[in-house]
Amino acid sequence: MTDRLDMGVAILTVVTSLGPESQ
Repeated sequence: MTDRLDMGVAILTVVTSLGPESQ
């Protein structure tokens, strides 16, 4: 479960870094 949470957080961080406005 911790691995899945880490992956979700990592993806969220990457998406935020890219810029949700672009989407």
